[in-house]
Amino acid sequence: MSLARPGLKRAGVAALLATVTVAALWPVLGNGFVGYDDRQYVTKNPHVQSGLTREGIRWAFTTGHAANWHPLTWISHQLDVQLFANDARGHHATSLLLHLASTVVLFLVLRRMTGATGRSAIVAGLFGVHPLHVESVAWVAERKDTLSTLFWMLTMAAYVRYVEAPAARRYAWVAIALVAGLLAKPMLVTLPFVLLLLDHWPLGRTRETSIRKLAIEKLPLLPLVIASSVVTYLVQVRGGAVSSLEVFPLHVRLLNAVASCGAYLAQAAWPARLSFFYPHPGGPPPAWQVGVSGLALLAVTWLAVRERSRRPYLLTGWLWYLLTLVPVIGLVQVGAQSRADRYTYVPLIGVFIMAAWGLAELRERWARRSPSGAGRLLAALSAPRVAWAIVALAFLALAARANAQARVWRDSTTLYGHAIRVIGENSLLDNLFGAALVDEGRHAEAIPWFERAIRLAPANVRARDNLGLARIKSGRPDEAVLGLLEAIRIAPDAPEPHNTLGIALCRLNRAREALPRFEEALRLKPDYVEALTNLGTALVGLGSVDEGLKKLEDAARLDPRHAEAHSKLGLALAQQGRLAEAIPRLEEAVRREPEYADARQNLAMALYLAGDYARAWQELEAAKRHGLTPQPSLVRLLSEKMPEPPDAPR
Repeated sequence: MSLARPGLKRAGVAALLATVTVAALWPVLGNGFVGYDDRQYVTKNPHVQSGLTREGIRWAFTTGHAANWHPLTWISHQLDVQLFANDARGHHATSLLLHLASTVVLFLVLRRMTGATGRSAIVAGLFGVHPLHVESVAWVAERKDTLSTLFWMLTMAAYVRYVEAPAARRYAWVAIALVAGLLAKPMLVTLPFVLLLLDHWPLGRTRETSIRKLAIEKLPLLPLVIASSVVTYLVQVRGGAVSSLEVFPLHVRLLNAVASCGAYLAQAAWPARLSFFYPHPGGPPPAWQVGVSGLALLAVTWLAVRERSRRPYLLTGWLWYLLTLVPVIGLVQVGAQSRADRYTYVPLIGVFIMAAWGLAELRERWARRSPSGAGRLLAALSAPRVAWAIVALAFLALAARANAQARVWRDSTTLYGHAIRVIGENSLLDNLFGAALVDEGRHAEAIPWFERAIRLAPANVRARDNLGLARIKSGRPDEAVLGLLEAIRIAPDAPEPHNTLGIALCRLNRAREALPRFEEALRLKPDYVEALTNLGTALVGLGSVDEGLKKLEDAARLDPRHAEAHSKLGLALAQQGRLAEAIPRLEEAVRREPEYADARQNLAMALYLAGDYARAWQELEAAKRHGLTPQPSLVRLLSEKMPEPPDAPR
């Protein structure tokens, strides 16, 4: 029985860590998808929406979609769609399970390296429930974080096994786990250097082997991380995600990096006012922020170097933090953010190590204090039961804060609204919030947000395009035209305003003027399915039926998963009396997008014309459930055929 006790203890601690982490992050399972990248990654990505297929896997390894190359991440999204379709709960459950696995493996690896169960549990617990880590778990599009980090932990586990009994086969498993992690996210490019830190502490290999030999030992891993770095950089440059030095000069990047390192530490200690987006100021951060952060970084670095022999965990933890931030600290500026919560997912493990071992050592020192005055108080606080009670209260507070932060990711309007409350006026955030309102059918409410986004940044063409769409859907296409012409003047090579202007002209019964707009959008973006669909619809309306139907068929063929292309084609065929061809197209639109209310109404009309009144009623009722007010004429016609709607609506 005595041999089994350590194993039972480890299992019990792992189970407790998993329970606390699930309790903290449980709200993610009730969240939906958000507009911020979830569509691009999952819900509107045709290669992911096909599920796990041979063609999808080939695409995952060859694409630079979303300015990233992370094939295993794409495959994990495809697998989720295969298992759960677009039920967000399944996608969130996968991310949460990956996070749980990383938390448990981190505990087991640290415990194996150090023999310290309590301290290892504290580090893993902080990783599991810290509010800064919520973003990586609650955001479906950030699957690359949770997936790659699990492989990070598995690489460390494989490395510990190799150190215990060096062998080529065991080293091969280190390389395999590293490659898998790099295929999920290039964040692991610093991992070989972290392994070298672990050689110093806690593995203690530097006492018997020179740093040079230990570094040579890691050389076979370097080509893997170099290749990943090069591919990632090239893909991000090709995708237009990397800002030039003209936009963000080198000195601005360096100063922002210093300020961000300090900001992450401050938020780790006091995780308040968190946001999914922290806008880059464009120029250098405030001098006081850079100064305070720089002094703090220098002070901790000096302490860690000075104490490298007596307290080696300080140097390992601190360099872990600094090294793992390098790929995401903004020296290569990707995006418009100055920093991001998700960038702390791996780096803060180093800080947690410093905190767990440092506080444990401090408690032991306090326990030896003389029983007089302040010494008695410190000794009382350092008593094991009291100390663990304090730790439990701290974890409870962090878990409660993480729970609240997880609810922020419930849907797009909640996420963007929270960010606006934290950050204040911001053109990007105002535009995103307005777009989320449009998605909910709240077009009139969205218009002021787009207008404010344009006032804050007049060159924000995306906001101008969204404002045009909102005005069109609010029944104000005449107002939309002038704004869209201004958007085209600002960015003549942007295809979206051309397409939206065409829609506005069609609403004003100026379809012939709209045709050149759709054609220009297609010239700028040949695979623009929406513009091709609109062009076909306009041609049919102008009497060029054959040409219009061909354009609509081309749109449906260009993207077979595009529900609107099928719906518009089906409607056009139905208007020509070709019901046998129309109904399957409309059914395909509904199958592709079950909440597409207009497609259901179009299908109801086609079914009515085909004499299938019961199914027509069912589709019309479904359209009503998805927020559509049915055409009174269709309701009247169906009521004449069937006074009572059929039971069991579809």
